[in-house]
Amino acid sequence: PDRELRYELLSGLPLCGYRAAIELAPDGAGTRIAWRSRFDRATPGAGRLYRRALAGFLADAAERVARHAEQRRGRA
Repeated sequence: PDRELRYELLSGLPLCGYRAAIELAPDGAGTRIAWRSRFDRATPGAGRLYRRALAGFLADAAERVARHAEQRRGRA
């Protein structure tokens, strides 16, 4: 339970069935962050756009989470 978070988007974007999972796994001296998401459909014609935007957002958010964790570890 302390290595995985799953969530579902209920509103905020014109996507149907958006679900995501963030998984943490030991990786040498650090932690691997895997943040995956999927959705069933988007506003017609917008699926590729949302896939590209979400991929960038998830990569950036995972990097920020990792950076924050490193900073907190440095204070401990």
